[in-house]
Amino acid sequence: MIVDGQAQDPLISDAQLAGLAIEYGGVLHTTDRDFARFPGLRWALRGFLAEAAGYSTWHWKQLSRFVKCRDNKQCQICGDRQGDPYCVLHAHHITPRPGGPDTSENVITLCDLCHAVVTPRWHRPWFGDLTPEQRIDLEKCRQEFWEFLSLDPNTRLQRQTLLWTDFGITNTAPILGN
Repeated sequence: MIVDGQAQDPLISDAQLAGLAIEYGGVLHTTDRDFARFPGLRWALRGFLAEAAGYSTWHWKQLSRFVKCRDNKQCQICGDRQGDPYCVLHAHHITPRPGGPDTSENVITLCDLCHAVVTPRWHRPWFGDLTPEQRIDLEKCRQEFWEFLSLDPNTRLQRQTLLWTDFGITNTAPILGN
């Protein structure tokens, strides 16, 4: 594991933990995304199973980096930017897996909170036990986000620009197709 995961210095202990989890068929529960580097490791991040075969591949990492750069390291719903307090960015499939391709046209940058809103399996860890009324409100919000994400890119950018202008949020991304 140390060699396969290219672990050095502090990551050597991570490699040892990963090796034990693989050897005994366990799931490693952690908030440390560095565990994605170990092939075959089943690990859970914030309670969600992150199979190394999916979101830890070289292709996904490259696509994720490209999309975040294309989107100026800015959440495309709320406008939070990398470096803002508590802002963690995710590359999100507009049309989810399976069926949604790993292409730049199908992936968009979202912050942790917006990603949690549009991803139902993240609702409970992020929002806890909700009342029926709160669940309805969250579902309405999720539907609005999905409708926005489902727009063609130019329409989405035009609406985003109008809304962000009202809130004083800047976007330096180029308008597509111009």
